Amino acid sequence: MRGIIVFLILFTILVVIHEFGHYFFAKKSGILVREFAIGMGPKIFQHHADNGTTFTIRILPLGGYVRLAGVEESELEAGQQVALTLNENKMVETIDTRSEQNVTGLPFTVRKSDLTDQLEIEGDVFDNEADQMVTRIFQVDHDASIIENDGTSLRIAPRDVQYNSAVWWKKLIVNFAGPFNNILLAIIAFSLSAFLMGGVQDLSTNKVTVFDQSMPASKAGLKTGDQIVAVDGEQTRDYNEVKSVLDRHQNGKTVTLKVQRDGKLQTFKVKPQYSKSEGKGRYYIGISVWYKKDVRSELLYGFSATYENTVAIFQTLGSFFTGGFSLDKIAGPVGIYSISAQAANSGVGVLVSLCASLSISLAIANLLPIPGLDGGKIILNLLEAIRRKPIKQEHEVIVTLIGAAFLLMLIVVVTIHDIMKLF
Repeated sequence: MRGIIVFLILFTILVVIHEFGHYFFAKKSGILVREFAIGMGPKIFQHHADNGTTFTIRILPLGGYVRLAGVEESELEAGQQVALTLNENKMVETIDTRSEQNVTGLPFTVRKSDLTDQLEIEGDVFDNEADQMVTRIFQVDHDASIIENDGTSLRIAPRDVQYNSAVWWKKLIVNFAGPFNNILLAIIAFSLSAFLMGGVQDLSTNKVTVFDQSMPASKAGLKTGDQIVAVDGEQTRDYNEVKSVLDRHQNGKTVTLKVQRDGKLQTFKVKPQYSKSEGKGRYYIGISVWYKKDVRSELLYGFSATYENTVAIFQTLGSFFTGGFSLDKIAGPVGIYSISAQAANSGVGVLVSLCASLSISLAIANLLPIPGLDGGKIILNLLEAIRRKPIKQEHEVIVTLIGAAFLLMLIVVVTIHDIMKLF
């Protein structure tokens, strides 16, 4: 249960931060964000901000999304029953599409509507004076709201605030902003994990950390900060060399360590201890890598770890072309849940570090040039810049649907593969 909760929290944080990037730069670009949702499924809470965005919390804690004006169809259908609320200028300010009996407003049967350019709605309404149904046309206020069947109240999407009305470079920034936010989150999370875990690993030095007072190194007199300059006469310049030499002593025999402490050389004899703490049995003396604990190193770790993780992901992607495609190189929702469950038992620092790694993965995955993802949208933005005219919306919708179908199929296949690995 704990693993599920951790997975849902991590996933929601990553997606909400991602979507906030789209939201923020869409607002800066003059694009109306009709809804900013946290979670999926039925709405349980909504708040209407003065900037026109409806913020909602939905019942299923599975990420979130933003709805940009013009990205989805919002026109009314002929014959649809709605209730209209008029303002003091006799313009429509609310269109309630709910089918509930207690909906207030002027009952209206839609014949046709244009909530994009003309901002008007035509239909039949009962005239009390004439005692019959008459056809009327109402002008719709630019900032009018439409209430969906589940009660969510959203602004309509006039042409001037739609995504497709923005210039290509503004749309590109909006699409790139989501992955950018994930990269920014990764930098911050990696730095925070360094603070939480007591510093940054420094593999370039032969200084060591003595982490367990009950292990042979501590009992022999070694202290955290000691530099192991030689093991059984073999010189060591960094931690990897120290570990490599010690790993060759898997027979349990006593090793001689030459240690530099406070500028003086000392010699310690340590007999490795057998342990099964990491699966198969091994001999250990109880030392680990040295940690740099200065604030500068911990802050810079956010950038260096983000870079290293990014390079590793691109190397994995490159291996699909050089070494062949393999599902073992990809983790789906089930695989991520399994990793999250393990991290939940390893401390807050490890959990924050995992959040950073997943955030980078989400950023890079979204930047892949696949229709439906941010990378695919950016390609369309660049094509628009080259052609000097927007891609037809119907063509963009078709390409997006093809990409979405491909992604859904990939998620299903990867999920099945992850489940099979658990058994």
